[in-house]
Parts: sequence; structure tokens; C-alpha cells
Amino acid sequence: MNIQNDYKKNNNLGSVISLSENGDFGFINLESEKTIFFHKKSVLGKVSLHDKVVFSIFESKNKNHLFEARYVRRVYHMSSDSTLVLSSNIAMNADVQEVLLDLLPTINIKDFDNQDEIILESEVPGQGGLSYACSTTVADDVFYAKRFNKKGFSRFVRERKPEISRNFIVIIKRKAEHFEVVAAYFGPRSHPEPWDRIATPQSVEFWKTHALIPDPIFKIDYS
Repeated sequence: MNIQNDYKKNNNLGSVISLSENGDFGFINLESEKTIFFHKKSVLGKVSLHDKVVFSIFESKNKNHLFEARYVRRVYHMSSDSTLVLSSNIAMNADVQEVLLDLLPTINIKDFDNQDEIILESEVPGQGGLSYACSTTVADDVFYAKRFNKKGFSRFVRERKPEISRNFIVIIKRKAEHFEVVAAYFGPRSHPEPWDRIATPQSVEFWKTHALIPDPIFKIDYS
């Protein structure tokens, strides 16, 4: 099998055609009628039988398969001109994922076809979830660290605990092939970090007085 002939490296499109009884693994069928294996640990969010999905391709560690699908993500609002998927780099803990996956099917992406970035803000029912961004003062112990797959350094604060918030933010960006959910979180609406190409005039002022609370979801490169 030639990977260049049968698959692209990223953004392959297919359908889930089988799932194991316990949901640990399954197979995806591509439009070319090729099939490829995936494991549940490679799924971002959740997928079900017959879901349309996008995925990346890697050499398999499974002796029974030459290649496998990773970063498998369900396609929402499949149509001839617009689709919505999770970013392969999105950071989510369990409470964010639960709310986000309930929210995604309700978003009509066609309402935003003329926008390159969409920011949705809502108040969720129930007790909400943990917010990992907080305001800081001169008394706080602040440090800067780089997160994996980020181009610049982020501002973090030590010895602070996440707070409960019902405010829920979803950020969606237009990509070449589809719209992507690039971030979702509980807490106050923040501004892009100052190094981000879409940083606003308010970015520096916001991040002077706010910071992130360290958590494994941020994938901090402590080296």
C-alpha cells in the first residue's frame, strides 16, 4: 500500500463502518472504498457507527495494519459547502467535552459563512465547570511557559485553584477545508495571546492582568 496513493497525511474524509462491541476500535471507509483501522484513544470527542469523520494518517503500531487513523473527529453539518470539526490541537477536559459535544449539533455553521472567526458565548445550565483562567495581582507568582503546538509563551500563575463558572466559550475558525473548533472553555471570554497572528489591541492589556492555571490540558513544555 502506498500512503501517497491511498491517503493524504491529514484531513482524510470517511465514514465509520464498524465498531467493536466494547467500542475500543473500529474501521473507517473512505470515498475511494479503502478502509483504515482506528483505536478509541485516537478519537477526539466521540464517534458513532455511520458518522462522517476526518482523520490524519500514521504508520500503525498494530502488526495487523500498515497504517491507522488518528485525530479522528466527527464531521458536523455535512453539506456541499460547509463542515464543522474539532481541531486536532484542541485542549479539553471532561466537563468541557461533555458540554461542547452537546452544543455542536445545534450550531448552524451556515449562519457564519462570511466570518473567518466565530466566538460563541453562552450560559450553561446546571453547576457549570472549572475555569482555568483567572485575574492576577502583583502578589501572584506568575511564570511564562510554552505549550506544545503553540508559537509563543503563555502567562501562568502558581498556587491558584480553578473556579466554577457557568459561562461557556467556543471559538471556531475557518480553515481551507472546513470550520474548526479551536478552543472551548468555561470562564470569562479572553483575548488572543499577544503573539497570536489575530491578536487585538486589547490582547496585551488583558494578559497583563490574567493568567492560566497550570493543568495537563495545556500540555506545557517544561523543558
